[in-house]
Amino acid sequence: VYKWLGVRGTFAYVDEDYDSRDRQGQDNINRLWEIRVNFYLNSRKDIVSVFYSDENLNAEDYGYSYDGYNLGISYFKKLPWDLECFLRYKYTDRDYHGQPGPAKNFGFTGDRKDERHNFYAGLSRNFSRYCFGTLYFNYVDNDSNTPFYEFNKTIYGLQVGVKY
Repeated sequence: VYKWLGVRGTFAYVDEDYDSRDRQGQDNINRLWEIRVNFYLNSRKDIVSVFYSDENLNAEDYGYSYDGYNLGISYFKKLPWDLECFLRYKYTDRDYHGQPGPAKNFGFTGDRKDERHNFYAGLSRNFSRYCFGTLYFNYVDNDSNTPFYEFNKTIYGLQVGVKY
């Protein structure tokens, strides 16, 4: 086995049930397969990860059901002063099976297809023995053939937490 290479596969099966009566059509079963390859460089101070995942969501209302996949790459770097940097790009492609969910109420019909670009950057610092703080930036660009679902979103955040 190579010390500079890691491969991981995961499977998730999720059953979501909404309590709200007006959202019960979104009750779904989702299954997700993922394969991730990690390259450990510079005595594990640099980690480059490449991943692919395949997703299938089946909702009670067919308009919320989709088949999709994700492709991504990330970079993790240990820096001096107990700092860590994390960068990620993730591309998502989803093909919805039926009428485009709530958009059908606004006159949109036909199959819906979304393509999403997600950029994430975070800078973390450990303090005390078990605490950390992270400043992060996340930008999401969702393109859809149904204008109701097109959006751009920018998120800035500060996260403080405890790790054991």
